[in-house]
Amino acid sequence: MNKISISLAILIILTIPVTSAGIADWFESKLTGKASSQPTDVVITVRGTAPIIIEQILSQPYYSPIEGTTSDINFNVIASDPDGVNDIDDTSITAQITKDLISQDTSCTHVNDIDKNKANYTCKVTLDYYNLPGYWNISASGTDLGNKTIITNDSGLFLYSELKSMTAEPNLITWAEVSSGGTDQKAATVTTINNTGNYNGPISLLSYDLVGDSDNTQRIFAANMSSGIQDDCLGTKLENNITKEIVGSAANPGNLLLGDGSGQEELYYCVNNVPQISSQTYSSTSLGAWIISY
Repeated sequence: MNKISISLAILIILTIPVTSAGIADWFESKLTGKASSQPTDVVITVRGTAPIIIEQILSQPYYSPIEGTTSDINFNVIASDPDGVNDIDDTSITAQITKDLISQDTSCTHVNDIDKNKANYTCKVTLDYYNLPGYWNISASGTDLGNKTIITNDSGLFLYSELKSMTAEPNLITWAEVSSGGTDQKAATVTTINNTGNYNGPISLLSYDLVGDSDNTQRIFAANMSSGIQDDCLGTKLENNITKEIVGSAANPGNLLLGDGSGQEELYYCVNNVPQISSQTYSSTSLGAWIISY
């Protein structure tokens, strides 16, 4: 009797793997430690078909250059998509400012979502002190992840104001010496004018008579002198206590760091006719310093 019971039990165990796959898997996992199935998550991203809309370019109306350095131009771009802000490609939002043939490009940074369809981006470009004044255009572009069409809005505008600023070197004009009654006596000094702003126009000079330091009754009259942009004594005739525009002169806005003459102008000086006067030093000290200006 005991012998039959043992044989039957063995028969049942050997038959179970043939008739029940689930139990076979259970035995396999117990014997090998490996699972025979794996759960898998499924994700589908749906993109819309509507293109992005660049709704607004928000900028302050004007910016001012800073002498000798750069100015940041900050503005915002509002973009929307009927398919939702998640369909906007944030990395695609770019902007450009242009004037004539000059342009500056920049990428924009996502700031916040205004609502479920609209997002706000901030943009910054840099203008140099020598960039010309006037109205600059702003355009912004972007695309979305579904439609992928690049959309541009070029309605932005701002005014870059004019900056008149300069340095002049040296600040003393001298002649080696001149002869009484002489003509076309050229100065030893050439004044270099550095334009540290973006003014683009002529240069003016306010001049005074030169009065004798020992005998102030004698003078070299400003009307006997001239200043110009060439070393030829053919420049603009000067007058006492009158500002004269130097013919042919130009502020020449440009990058002074280049060291190639950009942003610079030079002025030369000449005594066209020296009066018959005594030997002494003549200077502008008593009447006032000459003034170079834009």
